Amino acid sequence: MSIDDRVRVQNMAGTLPFISQGIPFLQLGGDLLRSKSMDKNSYDAGDWFNWVDFSLTSNNWNEGLPLAENNQAQWYAIGNLFANDQTQVKGTHIAFSAAVFKEFLAIRQSSKLFRLTNAQDVIERLGFHNTGLGQTQGLIVMSIDDGTDLADLDPMLDALVVVVNGTSVEQSHTILTASNFELHNAQQTSADSVVQTASFVEGANSGTFTVPALTTAVFIKPQNGEQGPGLAADVTLSQPDVAPYGDTTIYLRGSMNNFGDNGLTESDSFSYVGNGVYSLNYELTAGTYTLKIANDDYSLVNLGFAEVQFGENSVAASADADGNISVNVATEGNYHFQLDALQDTPELTINNVLPTVNCAALADSTQSNPFNINGGGQLYVRGSHSAWGPDEAYRLPYKGNNIYQAVAEFSSDFQFKLASDDGSWTTQLWAQKEDGNIFADSLAVGVSYPVAYNDAGENNNQTSLTAGTYSFLLTLNEANPSKSNNVGSLIIQRCSP
Repeated sequence: MSIDDRVRVQNMAGTLPFISQGIPFLQLGGDLLRSKSMDKNSYDAGDWFNWVDFSLTSNNWNEGLPLAENNQAQWYAIGNLFANDQTQVKGTHIAFSAAVFKEFLAIRQSSKLFRLTNAQDVIERLGFHNTGLGQTQGLIVMSIDDGTDLADLDPMLDALVVVVNGTSVEQSHTILTASNFELHNAQQTSADSVVQTASFVEGANSGTFTVPALTTAVFIKPQNGEQGPGLAADVTLSQPDVAPYGDTTIYLRGSMNNFGDNGLTESDSFSYVGNGVYSLNYELTAGTYTLKIANDDYSLVNLGFAEVQFGENSVAASADADGNISVNVATEGNYHFQLDALQDTPELTINNVLPTVNCAALADSTQSNPFNINGGGQLYVRGSHSAWGPDEAYRLPYKGNNIYQAVAEFSSDFQFKLASDDGSWTTQLWAQKEDGNIFADSLAVGVSYPVAYNDAGENNNQTSLTAGTYSFLLTLNEANPSKSNNVGSLIIQRCSP
């Protein structure tokens, strides 16, 4: 991540207390990018690490490794950060951060809606709109209502909308009944020229808010004279979740069940799980299948290859001579079929789901490791769970047949890559998307992902695991691959008893 983006991330994080209800807690120097040189507990560290430079010249970064008592386990990671020239701010960055901080002080002060004084007001006025299975990750869309039927707390506004875009690209979000919003006047003339491009476009019965990457934008609905309609807190939550195909049952119909010609059962039918998504788990043996998704008589739903698009990391598919979907199932198992019918072209994703595995089944190989791995010649699951270091507990021993496996205790959310033990992470592998970029969404347990062997910089995979013992199984397509995409596969599985 560039230093400019790092500053934007810091500024965005710093806005969260200002847009939240309650009393904000702010630490001295947060507006000045104060660093303490990574000391996690600077109580006894003195001015060397606690210094705050009000001349906006320095943020006290890279002043030496912090004291060993509370930080020694992180020295390795801290040293790598110090060595990265994209972590050193300039005075212009500090001045920019201070200016954005002052703007949000003014924004919070400008309206009592940011300072509600009782729980009932929070319940009645505060709404969140990027929710549910189809939500955009990394995006918060919050509204505060001050319209008719509520006490008029702010005679200047009928509503507020705050959009926090924590992603690396511009995001747009549409809210039903949103109308007459504009960017807060403090941000129309902001020191941040990027936020000035945030916009609101009104539709027939909705409005769309567009916000640049790594930005918090505040939109206001001015009150012109008497109190007018605001933006109801439950306008998103109160909308009924109507299945795209209504009460029509849709089925997986194909060569595995004679296309339902002998009758369809519950085991062939998709379940509606919400937000336009239908789901089905189906046991398949190895082989080639032709299939489609249709209702009982093909009259209302009849989806072949040309009528769907395929989701990220779906099993490869093609069209047969009749326009059906043709898939080759390499291994027997439980396959998950997910259909997102809200897309203009319904999106079908087919994955082999193997959530558990016998973690004792693969013994360490007596052969030498054929993969030319930098440093000590071993791969590790390196990430936030291991303080980013190469921990022996998370090493992937070679199992033979180009297979590497780590079996270890994991829990909670963490970021990671498979990497060598050298400080530069010279050898690194990671789950990729179809376009070759790193897979940024959370990796699911039991799903196999294609793997790239390349430098992903500071971008990482992530996963969320309940506490337990897990296998990270890497299978390479060849013994000693060159750097490229699609060099193998990675699957995370829970160890079976």
